[in-house]
Amino acid sequence: VWEMQIKHQLGKLHIVPTLQRGNYKVIMTTPKLILLLGYGNPSRGDDALGVLLLEQLPIACLQAVELLTNFQLQIEHALDLKQWQLANK
Repeated sequence: VWEMQIKHQLGKLHIVPTLQRGNYKVIMTTPKLILLLGYGNPSRGDDALGVLLLEQLPIACLQAVELLTNFQLQIEHALDLKQWQLANK
């Protein structure tokens, strides 16, 4: 797998090919500031607090924050946290 790096004023952009020919994803390697991870299953009611809370955040809060929701915590979330500044302190 090859990777091409492009310098950007905010950091480096990595352009990486996906499994489908001709499709690429762009990865920004500069860490972001805040990730809110809400987990829970909305169909279970009492287990849905994390997801429901993130749905209620005002849109104004979302300019500096990225949201991630899932039914439960997974080991893969450790990789998601790797790019966030506050998780790396």
